[in-house]
Amino acid sequence: CKDDDYLVNPGQTETCNLKDDNCNNLTDEDPDGGLCGSIPQASAHCVGGQCELLACDDTFYDVNQVFDDGCECQWDSTDADHNSCATAVDLGNFSDAVPGSYTQIAGRIVPDTDVDWYKFTATDTADSGSKDWPGHDGFHVKVEVTLGDEIKVNLYRGSCSAAVECNGGNALAGLYEWYTDQVDAANNLGEGTCFTEPGPRLWDCCRPDECEVGDTTSDDCCGGSANDNLTVCSDYARDIRYCNDDSNTYYIRVVRGSGAADSCQATEYTIDISNGG
Repeated sequence: CKDDDYLVNPGQTETCNLKDDNCNNLTDEDPDGGLCGSIPQASAHCVGGQCELLACDDTFYDVNQVFDDGCECQWDSTDADHNSCATAVDLGNFSDAVPGSYTQIAGRIVPDTDVDWYKFTATDTADSGSKDWPGHDGFHVKVEVTLGDEIKVNLYRGSCSAAVECNGGNALAGLYEWYTDQVDAANNLGEGTCFTEPGPRLWDCCRPDECEVGDTTSDDCCGGSANDNLTVCSDYARDIRYCNDDSNTYYIRVVRGSGAADSCQATEYTIDISNGG
């Protein structure tokens, strides 16, 4: 029926090309049928001589906008719900007294607008010892984040609105820590050696036999009354702290950065959580 085009004849299969391939006087008939062949996890249709995805199979999404691989990315178990702080996946309790208090979570942010929320409680157990023989607070929360190219994470401590680790509103991949088992002398952080004792004081400057030059008998360092002022002790390493209860609830929010992703792998994330050194 078209002598100048040998690909048009009654024995041809109709394809999506704005031609009457099989000489039946119809062009691109049945556009939602088989004109575009089999597409992975998707159905396709013919529009203006071009094949386009019509719909993805249930739980699958086309994140890279490439026709040939269809809907290449399947959602994870949190995508149907757990999309808000109120419905966050509860990962349970991580105690600094339990060896191996650890878990790993992994997922994908699919579809583009998906949000995954998690929460966990980190427990700071009471520590033994005395002023002469202090214990050692083992509270050490670690959240290690590994992200696909387009994934961003917010980390929160205490509430869903108190962001504690972020960069431009989104945490980057890396290790984030909250601890008392190490001492950061420059920033007066960490409890280090300590013991649990009732009362509001957090710091005792020195033991009674460690009176320093310039101190007076009113200072705890010289056998006087208790002194809450950390600055009276120049040697931070000798400070002994009453162990505080640093137990808290932590929240993790995972989102897509720019929205689009060039591969399913770019939507993936892994987060490792532990407590206790």
